[in-house]
Amino acid sequence: MLVGIDPEVFVRNKATGAIVPAIGLVGGTKTSPRAINNGGFVQEDNVMAEFNIEPAPTFELFEESIQSALFDLDAILNETGHEYDKTFTTTHTFDAEQLDHPQAVLSGCDPDFNLYRNRKNPTIDLRKLKGNRMCAGHIHCGLERPDKRPETRALLVHWMDVLVGAPLSMLDPDTYRKQYYGRAGNYRPKPYGIEYRTPSNFWLGLAELREWVFETTQTAIAQADSGQSPARVDSLFGSDTLRSLIDDNKMTYDLARHIFRVTTGSIPSIFSVSQKKNTKPSSTRRS
Repeated sequence: MLVGIDPEVFVRNKATGAIVPAIGLVGGTKTSPRAINNGGFVQEDNVMAEFNIEPAPTFELFEESIQSALFDLDAILNETGHEYDKTFTTTHTFDAEQLDHPQAVLSGCDPDFNLYRNRKNPTIDLRKLKGNRMCAGHIHCGLERPDKRPETRALLVHWMDVLVGAPLSMLDPDTYRKQYYGRAGNYRPKPYGIEYRTPSNFWLGLAELREWVFETTQTAIAQADSGQSPARVDSLFGSDTLRSLIDDNKMTYDLARHIFRVTTGSIPSIFSVSQKKNTKPSSTRRS
């Protein structure tokens, strides 16, 4: 079972701590990304930097590829002679002059879809975001035979919401992004499976979360490949639907632990206490 990612990160001036547009600092585009080591790529996506890794069958290879990509991205950023690095901040408000570039109003993504609305998601007009930009932490999931068994894509999106999206929504300190992106059931069909588009990038900043996301994604893939429906888990949500748990931030630690007991038989350590982990602030948005 292969798992990959293509997250976005903001670029930061190390001397001042200020987040700056990635335009002209990284290179690469959606259609022609810049190759890095370990089979990965980097590119500029609007004012963010994006990297992707070779899909991995084990967490060890997954983590190795992430660290290699981050190292290469830092090296590329410092080719300019200035000291830049990346930050896993999810939302940032840029000044108008920082967005005075054609690339800053481009949304280069292909259409994505929502499982529960059974339709394509509307395109976001970036000019209406008042300078706000948001970083995603999309997860790419490989299925055994998605073309011969297309129903497994829908099963996998549902399982990812139950096992990954809902628990992450409780841990993620940023809620602004969900007004535009990252709602329950957001995905893009792929020849190999799906791109799960609900999470922000915040989980990439914590090693414990990276391991948990990888292992839990593989559990979701296994459930979908076996044809198991998550409907039995939906009954645990009471009056709150799965969509509401994610979109309206109603997930709780007690419910997360109950879900893990029912689905995997064990509770991940990151959910073993009823308090949020020490996550760095995930927004520098100005209200």
